[in-house]
Amino acid sequence: MSDPALGAEIPGQDERERLLIEAVVTLARTLRDERDRLAERLREVENELNSLTSRLDVRRSEGSQSGAGG
Repeated sequence: MSDPALGAEIPGQDERERLLIEAVVTLARTLRDERDRLAERLREVENELNSLTSRLDVRRSEGSQSGAGG
């Protein structure tokens, strides 16, 4: 990248920019992978919560039926 005020490129500037772009791309991939991992974990936790809720509903249902017949 040239700076018109200088009339020439700063030595090594292209390399620094390339390294910076590579670092940003790597960071973006890492963040996307982490987001995907956390989204999967959230789905697992939601499924477990639904399972526990269903069990609790069954137990409550059984408890109210046995209490009414007693």
